[in-house]
Amino acid sequence: MSSHNLHVETGRWARPRVDYVNRKCNICKSGLIEDEYHFLLECSAYTNIRKRLITQYYYKYPSMFKCIQLLNSKNLANSTAKYVYLANEYREKEIYI
Repeated sequence: MSSHNLHVETGRWARPRVDYVNRKCNICKSGLIEDEYHFLLECSAYTNIRKRLITQYYYKYPSMFKCIQLLNSKNLANSTAKYVYLANEYREKEIYI
């Protein structure tokens, strides 16, 4: 639905528009694009939250296939939602400090 504040989305609507390749994660400074995949499975800033709430299978060797599996899993919906909430809360604090 694109109703989030990750750079992959906010860069699309920014004026002047930010090119896709420049919509990088400012939280972990990895140089990777801050999209849903990065936010869920890769960003090192959320490692502690991820380890508490998401099964290692999904983030140890992440892939788009595993990301889709995670998002489609009814059994993990609660823990994934908690992860998104807590990671987004952390992200907002980091941006505005």
